[in-house]
Amino acid sequence: MKKLKLINTKGQALMEYVLVTGLIGIFCLFAVKKLGEQLERKIEASSKRINKSIKIR
Repeated sequence: MKKLKLINTKGQALMEYVLVTGLIGIFCLFAVKKLGEQLERKIEASSKRINKSIKIR
């Protein structure tokens, strides 16, 4: 008679879910940071152009 091994895969599925959601979270943080840096540069450039054209005293 062969022994049947019952494998509980619920823990494995949960761990995979945690890893995938963690990686997605890290990717989102990285993307938001890069987007913020680009937006900041564009706002600074626009501000410099406005200040040059207005010449505030």
